[in-house]
Amino acid sequence: MNSPQPGQAQIKFSYDEDGEEAKNKLNGKMIDGSKITIEFQQIPGNILQQPNSRPPLQAPQQPTEGEDPKSLLISNINPLTTESDMQLIFIAYNIEKFNINPPNQKIATLSGIAIFNKKEAACEALIHVEGKIIDGNNVQIRFNELNPSQLNPILIIRNINPDTSVKSIEDFLEQYHPLNIKLTQDQSAGNGTLIATMNFSNPEQAKQAQKFAHNSFLRGNTLSAQLEIPPPPSSINRSYLIIRNVSSSFTLRTTWLSFLAFNPKSCEVKYNQQTGQNEAHIQFYYEEDAQEAIQHLNGKMIQGQKIKIEFQSVTGRQSPPPQNQPRPPLPIPQQPTQEEDEKILYITNLNPRTSQSDLELVFLGFNVARCAIIPGQSSTQPSSAEVHLLSDEDAHQALMHSKDIKIDNNMIRIRYNRKIPKQPVNVDKLTLFITQLNPTTTNSTLTEAFRPYNAIRCSIPTGQKGTKIHGFANFSNETDAGNALQNLNGKSIDGNNIRIKYKDIPLPPTQNNKREIQIKNLDSSTNKRTLELIFKPFSPIDINMNSPQPGQAQIKFSYDEDGEEAKNKLNGKMIDGSRISIEFQQIPGNVPQQQNQRPPLQIPQKPTEGEDPKSLLISNINPITSEADMKLVFIAYNIKEFTILPPNPRSATLSGIAIFSKYEDAREALIHVDGKIIDGNNVTIKYQETPLPPTQNNKREIQIKNLDPSTNKRTLELIFKPFSPIDINMNSPQPGQAQIKFSYDEDGEEA
Repeated sequence: MNSPQPGQAQIKFSYDEDGEEAKNKLNGKMIDGSKITIEFQQIPGNILQQPNSRPPLQAPQQPTEGEDPKSLLISNINPLTTESDMQLIFIAYNIEKFNINPPNQKIATLSGIAIFNKKEAACEALIHVEGKIIDGNNVQIRFNELNPSQLNPILIIRNINPDTSVKSIEDFLEQYHPLNIKLTQDQSAGNGTLIATMNFSNPEQAKQAQKFAHNSFLRGNTLSAQLEIPPPPSSINRSYLIIRNVSSSFTLRTTWLSFLAFNPKSCEVKYNQQTGQNEAHIQFYYEEDAQEAIQHLNGKMIQGQKIKIEFQSVTGRQSPPPQNQPRPPLPIPQQPTQEEDEKILYITNLNPRTSQSDLELVFLGFNVARCAIIPGQSSTQPSSAEVHLLSDEDAHQALMHSKDIKIDNNMIRIRYNRKIPKQPVNVDKLTLFITQLNPTTTNSTLTEAFRPYNAIRCSIPTGQKGTKIHGFANFSNETDAGNALQNLNGKSIDGNNIRIKYKDIPLPPTQNNKREIQIKNLDSSTNKRTLELIFKPFSPIDINMNSPQPGQAQIKFSYDEDGEEAKNKLNGKMIDGSRISIEFQQIPGNVPQQQNQRPPLQIPQKPTEGEDPKSLLISNINPITSEADMKLVFIAYNIKEFTILPPNPRSATLSGIAIFSKYEDAREALIHVDGKIIDGNNVTIKYQETPLPPTQNNKREIQIKNLDPSTNKRTLELIFKPFSPIDINMNSPQPGQAQIKFSYDEDGEEA
């Protein structure tokens, strides 16, 4: 854990397979409230790795009929090991719950039950954890045994005549004494036939009844009968949630409002003696509601605390969780029309006592941008409000879950908000637009009506269909047109009350201002320094984070090319855990943009044979600049890794290596970042030199050193005779040295 970078750790394994599985299973997991990321350590590509294949893992026996395939019994647990410790051991396999069993006074160690949501997860956990040493104890694992009551199968009979009664089934199977017979319509058949389910006193009776009923005739229908082992009663109550890590001021009202959109049945706030903290307990009508509440609300901030939600665990001493019926389908709201805003909901019939903060709690699970009670409403009459969501999907989910809910005893009405119509900026004050004309009205009739106001021309476009006919009246001055508008609007022509307004002048189409971009969906933790580092390659001249909308910022550039490249390279990048979106600032199409062409960028030489085309050496780095900072600088170019090199005592600055996945990325990074000023230092960049390949021994040629000046060639010939030298060279430029060559490696090695 002694990493120079905070929040980092390195782990080594004996085998590639272990490292791969650890990365696959644990990358992205939440640990202590943080989502971890895992990467393989990078090594130079020219270093050969020694293959070290992992021995095959011991595959366990498949669970028998008497064992629960989703539950493991772990024994020989050290008493120092806690339930939380064991949950961490199995976190890679999506454990749902771990319970330590009550201690056995005759045994010094403990046992516990691990419950998984899939049998594949339980099997993987057994393979990888069985025999591991945890707190000094070698734990043993096997599938947990089912209760005997769980092994008695259910008989299911299909294709039963719709006229058949429960009494008929009892009489039909009388000799086997069926119990708890239930008749329902077989939805999967589609022909109106019935399906019957029943129990028996023992498995043998069930088997005999199945053999008797299968392919038998009853009331004209051939029956189909099969046995099914009932699933073990879950030790997780999936319709009951416990909310932990709540604030001391977390009240029953807070609980109810926060979970109201998910149809809670009952709520209460309890004090947990073991933890010394309050907890909220919520019972739901349906498991689906509880599951969606976890998905939407787990980890949300309420009253400054990040809440943690889990299903209720049912121990053997408690009654099993209720078997809930499936939830009826939720009403699917209509898609918003073109006149409706897909991200804003409009709520009416609110109780006046319901506050803005109350509404924020109700819609907390759907990523609320802001809530606003419409101002100026009566304190004695129902009020209205707007709820702004971050995305159209959030609004869709909020609308679906909040239909017909009651807040403070008022059943709210909720719909998409109507878009605010854009008022025309420009109108033609010499031309009037006339609507609601009678289809029989002619140009001459219209001209006659506008003659007192000096209209110079009236026209009704031809080819109009239906009853909504329109026309135009043109004037030579604004005064005449204004008088006609004031006096004739709403008057009757040919029996129709006409409507008049100035003719709109269409706004010119907008165009992109490529020197100014708008960034959206920024995380609340993202600050100006982060944006300065990320956009450094594109030379921003101004970064404005004081946007009236949360999660937004504006950045200006000197040149179109810089803005374009910034948008192309960074749109959709993950910054501080949030995927940003970038748009150009829009300006009217008739506004001429100043042409300001960027000077040509300096194109670097191609890397030589001695340079790594995917690796850059960055020099003159300020010591206050971190590796994380430098990764942000190169994020636009898909940097894989950045490493600060050990400091040189003779230099006040640092150097570092940036590694990219492609040569093109490294080249672009060099072009755009070389010479940029980062934390006051003008960094210089070049391709990193490729390290020379490691030397190897030429065993057929040896170098002799430290010879006495009196030693001659004959002496060496005699000494090395046993090893068959083919050449002895005494003419070395270095005194006291000689070179000897051999025909074979073995001769040189032995010499």
